[in-house]
Amino acid sequence: MDNHNFFCDLRGQRVNLMACPACKLHPCSRLNAADLSLLSGSPFLSRRVESLDPGKTRMFVIKYQDGSLKEVADLNPNDPDPELMEGVETVYQISREWIPRWVLRPKSKEERQRIIQGELPESEGEDSDPIQVSFI
Repeated sequence: MDNHNFFCDLRGQRVNLMACPACKLHPCSRLNAADLSLLSGSPFLSRRVESLDPGKTRMFVIKYQDGSLKEVADLNPNDPDPELMEGVETVYQISREWIPRWVLRPKSKEERQRIIQGELPESEGEDSDPIQVSFI
């Protein structure tokens, strides 16, 4: 991974991109999508859930008498579709979802040294999925 140095307007100094997740201002407006993608793919950083943020949604889950479930996004409770309501046991309304807020944090010094020496942790390898990070 190459070193990507730039001038940070917020801190008023030149910084290395890999040092950004340790900054208390991270993620900032200075980082673009390519920078965030580069950070998320780094083996020197770990991805953790910082908090769960509430999000609003409106969705209905219909439970039929045979035990099957069906998600319906556009159900009108005052005038339900008769064909859809055939054999219904219960209708659940879901109005809130919890969205995890992911953050990148540097791995411990020992883990970084093992990565540099070529020893990958067991959880990482060639068959691991790429990580996608979005900041809210």
